[in-house]
Amino acid sequence: KELFQILLEDNGINILKHYGLLEKLIPKFKHTYGFDQNSKYHDLDLFDHINETFKAIPNKLELRLTMLLHDICKIDCVQMREDGHYSFLGHDKASSQYAVEFLKSINTPHAIINRVILLIENHMNKNMKVSTMVNKLGLDGAKDLIEVLIADCKGRININQDELDKFYKMKDDIYSQVE
Repeated sequence: KELFQILLEDNGINILKHYGLLEKLIPKFKHTYGFDQNSKYHDLDLFDHINETFKAIPNKLELRLTMLLHDICKIDCVQMREDGHYSFLGHDKASSQYAVEFLKSINTPHAIINRVILLIENHMNKNMKVSTMVNKLGLDGAKDLIEVLIADCKGRININQDELDKFYKMKDDIYSQVE
């Protein structure tokens, strides 16, 4: 598929955006441009965050689709907290539901849909123990989720190095289980 080939390019999102295809394929993207996430966790607008996470993820279709869609429904879930920052409670579930519809509409194989949904639904589980992750997602799923967590962490200007180090240690722990 041509779309999948484009998404395997590091600048795939930008290619689609440049030709006006991103919003045609995924209309929710037009609302991500310039959307200030107003959060201590995100210092980029929503589109730039998604784009940076996309560029930070390994070149594997399931992972690229995950990063493309992982936060697509944040705007639908925005709530103002008492401290003046936004909360996006439930965006992981909403984004996974949107992803199912979109991926089915472009005839994505079921195995890919299932993996993408599993990763989107779990991308907020940043404190899950490695053993729990492996039990819940399987070894390959846990490896993919760690890559998603790392990319999500890198999707900002001011990277939380402690959080990133924690994810790299989790990655080492998972890969040590293979050996």
